[in-house]
Amino acid sequence: MTVDADGKGSDFMSNEIGGAESLEALANLARHALESDDLPGAIAHADKLIEVYPDRRQGFIFKARALVSQRRVAEALQTLRTALARQEGDAKLLSFARNIAFQHDGIEAAWEYVLRLSKIVPGDLKNEMFVIEWYLSSGKSDCALSHADALLQAFPNAAQCFMLKAQAL
Repeated sequence: MTVDADGKGSDFMSNEIGGAESLEALANLARHALESDDLPGAIAHADKLIEVYPDRRQGFIFKARALVSQRRVAEALQTLRTALARQEGDAKLLSFARNIAFQHDGIEAAWEYVLRLSKIVPGDLKNEMFVIEWYLSSGKSDCALSHADALLQAFPNAAQCFMLKAQAL
């Protein structure tokens, strides 16, 4: 088993390069440190993952999670920006960055990631809900209503869409 972008196990295959240098082994060390609240250890293991596998998202995700746990949100987002510079179209990285930005700094901070994700995964329910939230927070009720109507067409049974539409009215 290997570790996916969220730091959870998956059937994703890694390239073994032997010993503790394998993606799986390094990711497991970082995950274990995170789960044990050894945040400096998690960052050190994540940095090693990034060094050995700079084109894989796992190290960046683990490092960002540890930094957020230390309330170093700006550094976490910078870590994810570095990853996104290498992996521009990675929807999981963009979603993770969007969520961190939104949870800690609000919709305005998340907007850059929302826009980029909209181009990569058009019609994604969660991301489209962020678009509507942004329009609502910006006072653009007509745009929010238009997007909410379109979202209800695509997801007629999603209660969140009805709630967003009601807010836009």
